[in-house]
Amino acid sequence: PQRQLGTYGTQFSMSREAFINDDVGLLVEMPAKYAKAAKREINHQVYELIFKNSKIFDGKALFDADTHKNVLATGCEPSIEAVQALMLLLMQQTDPFGNAINVKPKNMILPLGYGFKAAQIFQSQTVNTSENTQAFNALYQYRNNIQIIEEGELNVLAGGAPVPWFVSADPKQVGSVKVDYLNGNKRPIFRRSEKTGYLGFFWDIYMDWVVSVKDWRGIAKNPGVKIR
Repeated sequence: PQRQLGTYGTQFSMSREAFINDDVGLLVEMPAKYAKAAKREINHQVYELIFKNSKIFDGKALFDADTHKNVLATGCEPSIEAVQALMLLLMQQTDPFGNAINVKPKNMILPLGYGFKAAQIFQSQTVNTSENTQAFNALYQYRNNIQIIEEGELNVLAGGAPVPWFVSADPKQVGSVKVDYLNGNKRPIFRRSEKTGYLGFFWDIYMDWVVSVKDWRGIAKNPGVKIR
């Protein structure tokens, strides 16, 4: 009931003279440019939603330690121990009846600056122990199952404050944040019109979508720290 589509759009015009002499292919380029702009805006809204941690359909914040059990108490940089703790939050989720749903982590969503560290965490077969010996890295077995996503929107939204990072499930198993489109249309619609007294054309570019939380069980959060 809370997923209500919004219409996003803009308009540009071109005089008849510019239309006739369009030798730079403006009208060919514009659809692709606006399609990319729409994707950037949708991407921004997705990460703004999880970053701001607003209340969702059950009246609780998306990341709530007491009710949803999908956020760690203390933030830190990615490490083997931190990644394991976050994955466990996801894997231990239950259905409304208290039964295990065996959520499998699929994506690790990181701000810019942590990608190399994450690759090292998953691709290293062994790690140094406190006794300066080599031990098997338990996360190595997940190297082909976890997709690393570095997202600059998180850095921008943080603005110098601690930057959170996340682990999410395969949406085919358990959803988290969902983007709905009107009639499944994922590209902007262009409509050309003319205006009395203006020798030229107007184009309306618009698209309908909504970003919403489908299920808190599909995503877990580490509050993070400031990125040096």
